[in-house]
Formats: sequence, structure tokens, C-alpha cells
Amino acid sequence: MADIDDQLAAALKQARMTPMNFAFVAKGQSAGKLVVSKRPVTAREAADAKKELGGGTIFTGRCRGSNGDLVFETAKEPPLNLARQLKTIIKDRAGLTLNVETRITLDLVEDVAAEPAEAEAPAGADASADPASGTTSADAKAHVTMRLAVLSGPFKEAAAQKGPDAAQLQTLMNMFKTLVGKHQYEEAAKVLDELEPLVARFKDQQYKKVLAKRDESNRKITELEKRPHAVHVAAQIAVSRQKVINAVKLAEPPGHDYAGAMAALAGVDAARANIEKMIAMYQKVLIIRIDTNKKIARLDNHPQKNVIAAEIADAKNKRTAALAKVDPPVNDYLGAINALNAVDKSCAAAETRILDKLVEGKDRDQMAETLEDVFKKRFGVHLQMQARGDTPAQEYAAMKRVYELMALVPESHATNNPSFKKVERIGGGEGTSYYQSQDTALFGLITVDTKKVVLNCQRPTSTGTFLQAGLKNATGVLDPPVEEDCQPATARA
Repeated sequence: MADIDDQLAAALKQARMTPMNFAFVAKGQSAGKLVVSKRPVTAREAADAKKELGGGTIFTGRCRGSNGDLVFETAKEPPLNLARQLKTIIKDRAGLTLNVETRITLDLVEDVAAEPAEAEAPAGADASADPASGTTSADAKAHVTMRLAVLSGPFKEAAAQKGPDAAQLQTLMNMFKTLVGKHQYEEAAKVLDELEPLVARFKDQQYKKVLAKRDESNRKITELEKRPHAVHVAAQIAVSRQKVINAVKLAEPPGHDYAGAMAALAGVDAARANIEKMIAMYQKVLIIRIDTNKKIARLDNHPQKNVIAAEIADAKNKRTAALAKVDPPVNDYLGAINALNAVDKSCAAAETRILDKLVEGKDRDQMAETLEDVFKKRFGVHLQMQARGDTPAQEYAAMKRVYELMALVPESHATNNPSFKKVERIGGGEGTSYYQSQDTALFGLITVDTKKVVLNCQRPTSTGTFLQAGLKNATGVLDPPVEEDCQPATARA
């Protein structure tokens, strides 16, 4: 095994991060000499490498990293076995095992040194002087190569976008490469004279598009800054502002990466939409917080708050923890909403503890009278109860759950709601569910002036409910599980 060339290894590693130039002399199936450099590899260096190897075919171009691979780009279609040869030489000479790919790239100019020996110009051709201009062909070649380097990026974008000038751009580029291949650099320069204005026009058009998109993005960000609670997402807005600046820089010299700039600005739009969602979610948390504050204040002001002092303190602590979830950098809005909902549920449960105390030791009539009074004062709702065979314990258990549900929902839903006037609880196992709308004529004789919802609510039984298969799953098990308080009487006995 040959000695490892540390300089070559370092250059190849650098090429995976920054594009580098290369010259490769291939001889046979396994022999070769690879030169990688930041500056262009000269014809003399390529010739020396070929001489050192004792002959071979010279390939020149650019190498760069792409998705973990090392790509060698050439001006002409590379042979099928070139990638395998390069991979072998890289492993033998540089001690690196890399995935190697070869491909043709339009913006590269075929170097004179890359031509096979029989196609090379006579000795001294590149150094010959033009009596009329006083320049050498080597100077002319260097000049057109430099001009092409400036055009390469924008040319590729212009050709790829298939605009009105795309066909002409491609035709001129093919003419240019043909002339360079024949060492007719002065004629190639004239082709560049035609090519450059077309590319410049494309650059101007694309840059104007980038600037227009920049202005649009900045305008929308400014509108975002004026939204209520925008200060809550100030850090995200600042990041978007900087991303706009960075995007425009991509379109500026020397990169002229207009497509990259537009893609980056599109990314800013996506980020802005996400910031708008964050603001909306923050506002939702604040709305829920208002309702939670009302529920806690109701407990705090209750005449029997001493019964639930521990629950009140716990609710306040959990409310503070819930609201902390929305603070940057966490911004856990859903977590905050769920936590506030849990506080609401604990407040409703605390209210039912007071309700337990109020009916404790009372007979059925006293219990019903107390509940009617509590429902009227708490919710502004008239309550009527009919046992229809239910025990007082069953009646109270049912109304306690109704009370807890009404205390749990947002205050405007069940408290002093002008559309919610009366709750009538009818016991027993018979009945049906229906909705009775306003101004409904009954057989043309009676006009009902009140909207009414009647729900037939029953406990699930071991045989299931009447609605399809009820709560049973395919194995005959109640799913989801029934809460303890809602279990059938036989199951709870």
C-alpha cells in the first residue's frame, strides 16, 4: 500500500465543505494521480501529474460535498468507470473511504489540459501571441474563464427556470464551450458578450423579485408586531426579521442565489404563520384564564369557603403553574390549556363538596328544596325534581353530577344564560329524548312558546343500551370504562 498523502486527504476533507478544483490522471483501471486544490489546477500541473504516472487521460473540474457524498463535476460527460477509479485512488492515496459520484456540469469549461494527448494543441499554442492585440492565447483563456465564473451561478438558474431567454442562453453556452474546446478564446469572448446581457437581465429581474418579496415579508412582520400580545412572541419576530436580511444576502454578489433567497423568504412566511398561531393560542389561554379566575374567585368568596380552603389554595397554585407554561421559551399553550381545564374541574369538584355539606342529614323534601335554592342562586336556573321511583340518594347523585357539569363549563354557558332557564329532573326508567322548538303548533291547537331539550339519560346495563351496541366493544366489554358513580346498580352492589 502506498504512503498516505496527508495533503491530499486534507484537501478532500475541505472539498466536502467548500468546493475545490481537481485534476485527475487515469491510467488503466486502477492507476491514477489526483490533484485537489483551492485554486484552479494549471495545465502544467496536470501535465506533470500525467508525466509522473507515465501517461493516461486527464480529467479536470470541480469537486464538492453533497449529502455526505463527494461529487466530481466535469465539463464533459464522465466515463462510467471514473467514479470507481476516483474512489479507489482516494482510498489508496488519502486513506479515506468516501462515496464518490461523477456528473457533468454546464458551467464548467473544459480545460486544455483535460484533452487527450492526441487532441491537444501543438506545443506552445497557449502561449502564442496575437500580433493585432498583443495578448497571448493563455491570457485570452484566463480572461474568458474568469468571465464565465461570474456568470455560472445565475446562468444555471436562468436556464433551469425555462424563461423566454432560456433557449438562447443554452445555445450561446454550447457555442462558447465548443469554441473554448477548439482554443478559439477570442471568438468565445464574443459569445460571452452576447451571453452576459441576457444573464444580467435575468439577474436584474430575479433580484427585483427578491426585493419585492422582502418588502412583502417585512410588511407582514410589521403587521404582526402590531397584533395584541405580540410582545409575547417578540423573540420569534426578531428571528424572522433577521432571516429576511439573511435571505436577501443570498441574492447579492458573489452568490446571486435568487432561488435560495426566495426559498428562504418563503420559509419566513411559514414561520410568520406559525407565530400568528402562537398569538392566537396565547389569546385562547388568556380567555380560559379569565374563566378560571372567576371560578376561583367564586370559591374564595363563598360563605363556606373554610370547607374547601385546601382546594382553593391548590387551585391557585395550579393556576400559576399552568400560566407559566406559556412563557418563552417553552410556549406550551396546549399544556397550559389542559392545566387550566384541570383547575376548572377541581373548582367544580370543590363546589360539590360544599353541596354535600348543605344537604347532609336532610330528608328528600328538604334536600330537593335546598338544591332548588342552590341552583337558582348559583346558575339562575329553576330546578324541578320528580323521583318517579328513584331513591333520594339516586336523585341527589344525579343532580350532583349535573351541578358539577354546570360549574365546570365556561361561566357564560350555564350561569345566568338567558337561553338556559330550567332544569327538570324526572326519575325512573321510562322516557324518550326529543327537542321541542319555539312556536311549535301541536296538532294545530296548541302553540308552545318555549324551546325545550329532553334527554333520556339511563345507566348502562350489562346487556348494553338501546342505541346500536351501546358501550360494548367487540369482546362484549363496556368500552370506554364506566365511571364508578355511573356503574349499574348491580355492579355497584
